[in-house]
Amino acid sequence: MVQPKEYKIEDILAHLLTKKWTLMYYMSGENERWMESDLAEVAGHLDEADIFPEIGVVVMFDRRSTGMAELYYLDWDPLTRRNKRVMKKGFPAPRNMGESDTLRELIEYAKENCPAERYALMILGHGSSFMGVAHDNLKDALSMREIASAIRDAGIHLDLIVFDACSMASLEVGLLIKDYVDYMAASEDTVSGGVPAAHLFHKELISEIINNPDVNPADLSKKVVEVYDRTHKGLSNDYTFSAINLLKLSDVLDKLDHIPEIFSFDPLLENYDKLVEIFIKARKNVCEYFRGRMIDIYDFVSTFEKLLMESNIDSLTKDFGKEILTPVKQAIEDPSDPNRGAVMMSRSGPYRRRSHGLDIYFPKKPDQIIKYYEKATNPIRQMAPKWTELVIKCASNEKRFLFLISLP
Repeated sequence: MVQPKEYKIEDILAHLLTKKWTLMYYMSGENERWMESDLAEVAGHLDEADIFPEIGVVVMFDRRSTGMAELYYLDWDPLTRRNKRVMKKGFPAPRNMGESDTLRELIEYAKENCPAERYALMILGHGSSFMGVAHDNLKDALSMREIASAIRDAGIHLDLIVFDACSMASLEVGLLIKDYVDYMAASEDTVSGGVPAAHLFHKELISEIINNPDVNPADLSKKVVEVYDRTHKGLSNDYTFSAINLLKLSDVLDKLDHIPEIFSFDPLLENYDKLVEIFIKARKNVCEYFRGRMIDIYDFVSTFEKLLMESNIDSLTKDFGKEILTPVKQAIEDPSDPNRGAVMMSRSGPYRRRSHGLDIYFPKKPDQIIKYYEKATNPIRQMAPKWTELVIKCASNEKRFLFLISLP
């Protein structure tokens, strides 16, 4: 006879106290006044949300007006029938939001007080792609490696990370955190600040999670995009937001690394100069972001393919090129199979219809290209050496003036 399993009381209590989702909000408002005001509005919406008992909310909020950071979790008060902020001992306190230890402190506080089946991290503040996010006083910022180390050192794996910050839907961003996070939702372009949509986005998003606490991480990342699109449509023309499966970014980079094979398809290299011209022309006519430093990968590949098909290069090279370029696009976004591509969902305003949800560093200035791609720590160089060599060669080409922007 099978003996019934004995359960310890602490295990039962732990199970009852475990949330479905715990949402961690890392809000860097010690910059402009409007930034603090926007984030305070978001914090107010969180206070009013009916989170009990399945959703945990933990907030790290650094304020410009006081120069102090608050760290608290929300707990339901049955007397007032409202959430109350349970401040960590020693807070408010000065903190540098650009340090890995500050982010780790938030995650550890969330684990201790709001243990959950699944965790999502929301980072709100200024963003500059892989160059940093959540700037503190516009001086320091979290690098992607600092984010990765904070998650690792806190002993956690994130189901979802949401960047409510400009220019974060980058291949480099995802590659640097993919070992510690499964899904990412972010924008290739700027995000709205100082408008109602900026805080309505979070108000509606937490309502969606409360109404469906069993939502899985992939579906939640797409829900983030849907809510962002709904709250910004009609108020902004150049917004973008996308849901990205970080587990599939290596495949994108692997397919991208095959593009240089097109240049050596002809053993006599008769088409090499023409292909370089097409490659550079595609870069000039691509959808770009962050002052021209980042380009939409899908749009670049599509533009390169279109120019190749319209050229007078022989049909064999064109056919081979299409065989190489089509898998790159499918690795990013495949309409015939939404689960195949890294970008599971992408939405954009009317001025950004060519956006497909994932960009890569490819500036117009040759010195910026070479300096970045030659770095030993660059994940693109490490994982796509042939692509790296091609980009550097094109930047070093005598036609490099085509990359240059007009300078005053």
